[in-house]
Amino acid sequence: PDMDGFELYAQIKAREDTAKVPVIFLTVESGVEKKLRAFEMQAVDYIIKPFVPQEVVARVKRHLRLSSLQRQLETQNTQLQRESNERVQAQRALAEKTAYLDGILRSADDRAIITADLDLLVTYFNPLAEELYGLPAAAVIGKPIHEVCREENPRDNVARGHSAIAATGEHRSVVTRNVNGRQRYIASYLSDITNDAGEVIGYARFSHDITARLEAEAALENHRNHLEELVIARTQRISELAANLAEAEQAERHQLARELHDRVGQNLTAISLNLTALQQQIPQHLSDSHEVAAQMDARLTDSLAMVKATTQRVRGVMDNLRPPALEAYGLIAALRWYS
Repeated sequence: PDMDGFELYAQIKAREDTAKVPVIFLTVESGVEKKLRAFEMQAVDYIIKPFVPQEVVARVKRHLRLSSLQRQLETQNTQLQRESNERVQAQRALAEKTAYLDGILRSADDRAIITADLDLLVTYFNPLAEELYGLPAAAVIGKPIHEVCREENPRDNVARGHSAIAATGEHRSVVTRNVNGRQRYIASYLSDITNDAGEVIGYARFSHDITARLEAEAALENHRNHLEELVIARTQRISELAANLAEAEQAERHQLARELHDRVGQNLTAISLNLTALQQQIPQHLSDSHEVAAQMDARLTDSLAMVKATTQRVRGVMDNLRPPALEAYGLIAALRWYS
């Protein structure tokens, strides 16, 4: 009683377990607006009261049949979609495998490729292998691979390669070879050749000349060592200049301390002695009673205080200089100065 048929229909369609149940509106509303709203909400039918029961049963059976056919169609569509996805995945896998094989063929432009069967007899020898090893393909096909690559104990090498592949996922090696009178460095990569069942049916060796790269690395290392030598020499030169600068600063400090002691310090000491002598020459009875004498005595006292303060300031400056006066002038001169 709290909701109309449209609200009830919306709740039925909102639930996951009843969303696909076909719904027939059975109502006394005969207006076109209500009927259009029901069909816009995807109701399967709209029956207006009063109705004929047989007609309602017939319509219900028809819609049930249509719903069953719809579910069958959806199931078939799902199956077709699954099969389509599987075909797409198979096509993608095939495309990836094709791209992988295409990549191998393209890499043959800069890789020497040699393949051998389980007996280690050469089955393929590409043009770059002819150039790198200095042998024509016609002369090596069917020959043992160790004769082509000039290896000793080839099966041991294959076994070591398999051990390396099991441990690290790959096996790489670098060998030297004299080709046309020039020493060349050849880097090789070993891989198994397997069939669709994963069984090893042969071996493949991919090789390329890394002589130019190693030579460039050696030249770079020599250049780096030369730069390090220059840096060391420059560092030593900077250290020498820094030591010379420190010596010059030290000499300047010595000179300044000597001038302070010889000139300023001695002059201040002399002024202090003279002022003290003048103050002592004023008779005591005059300084107590005579106003001029009292003023002279006061000024002499102030002057002595200023001379003392200045002397202490100069001594502080000298103490900040390194080495101090004691180290620069000896014990006797230092005792005279501080006295």
